[in-house]
Amino acid sequence: MVGALAADLVHRSTTRVRPVLIYAALTTFVLAWAAAWFLFQLNRMPPYVPGATQDPTFAPPEAIAGLGVVAGALVLPLSAIACVLAFRIRGRALGRALLAAILFVPASHIGPRPNESCTPGACRLITIRSAIWRVYPSGSAERVDLPGADTARWSADIARGTTGPVASPDQRFVAYIRALDVWVYDLAAKTAHQVTRLARPGNETTAATFVWITGWSPAGTRLLVYLDHQEVEDPEGDRPNLAVQPADFGHYTCEVKVRGCSKIVLPGTFRAWFANDQYLLTSDDAVPMTRRLFRYDPESRASIPMGSETDWPSQIDVARSGDRALVLFHQRGVDAHGQILQLDLSTGALAPVSPVGSFAEYQWATYSPSTARVAYVKRGRGSQGTIIVDGALVYECASTVVMCRPFWITDTVIAVQEGVVVLEQGLLRSQTTVLSIVDAGTGRVRAVDTVRVERP
Repeated sequence: MVGALAADLVHRSTTRVRPVLIYAALTTFVLAWAAAWFLFQLNRMPPYVPGATQDPTFAPPEAIAGLGVVAGALVLPLSAIACVLAFRIRGRALGRALLAAILFVPASHIGPRPNESCTPGACRLITIRSAIWRVYPSGSAERVDLPGADTARWSADIARGTTGPVASPDQRFVAYIRALDVWVYDLAAKTAHQVTRLARPGNETTAATFVWITGWSPAGTRLLVYLDHQEVEDPEGDRPNLAVQPADFGHYTCEVKVRGCSKIVLPGTFRAWFANDQYLLTSDDAVPMTRRLFRYDPESRASIPMGSETDWPSQIDVARSGDRALVLFHQRGVDAHGQILQLDLSTGALAPVSPVGSFAEYQWATYSPSTARVAYVKRGRGSQGTIIVDGALVYECASTVVMCRPFWITDTVIAVQEGVVVLEQGLLRSQTTVLSIVDAGTGRVRAVDTVRVERP
């Protein structure tokens, strides 16, 4: 235990020395100390087996001292093992499972290292269900406390958005749900203010109205939200159907600072928001095997087709420059396959990023902060995924996780999010997310932290 705590302290207080050198040197020192201690104390060992006297319950003090020497020597190698685990070496599945189960430290108690700050490009805000975390290139992470956030309530909808926190593109603000409405938290000022006043609470006979967070504008000055109501029917049939309160349901654009919202009608599912106030949408076609990707101008109501007319687009990441996007195109049916393509948002031209694979083989493509590099996940049989950066394999996720996804922190460092769920009596109670900080060029793991999210 002392070895684990000491190693973890050194690990978290070091910013520039490579962790591999630290844990190698410390482990070597501890093992050498254990060996020297054991050999030096051999002459103190009694020449007989403890307790082998006329009285079977009697053991001389010398024998007890000898056992203490042996036990003390054996504790040191165990401490060395704890040091190795505390330093999060690339033990992959075993090391990360032990970390999550044994050496778990809540990330809310882990702050940035000295001289670290969360300016744009220096850290990354990562949302895990109803919580959001700052993750630094060194590997340290800290939870962002959002005043009054509805942390016990979380849901997501592909067409409407999420009730979890969403960071602005410049990483300066976090939009989140509080009392069914949308609030925005200023990370620099550490203040929060209400943006929407659209929600209404419900009761035993009336359905509540609430707001989804759909997306941010590129400049981080406006929000796209969706006003909705809770389900009126009870799947279990234990109560009568709820009445829907009168409201103008649908999408709204809201000014973050002015705090005003206006209704907007989008003829499709939101995918991205451009700097010229146009939107990237997917069609809501009646044919279930087809979705069209198009650019929409709400002022002229003009639609410009983008990409393939036959494949199903999903998992879209638009570059900060707004001129291109990474899109996962699926082909469903008998000849099901998938491929990540780069879409030119000016011409609609497509360029391959990944090879053609099975339906869900390639996923979660994302640009680096400068948009010069691309990372994505390649899944295979018996594997939750490997992280591919610029076409080269740099990291392999553990086979025991339920999710594997990359997030760029800087152009040279990525955070790999791996989810490990905890079941209690067959029910999903919590999720431990392992964040591995990986060098995008060499694949070297710089650090590993774990965060735990309870599920209501």
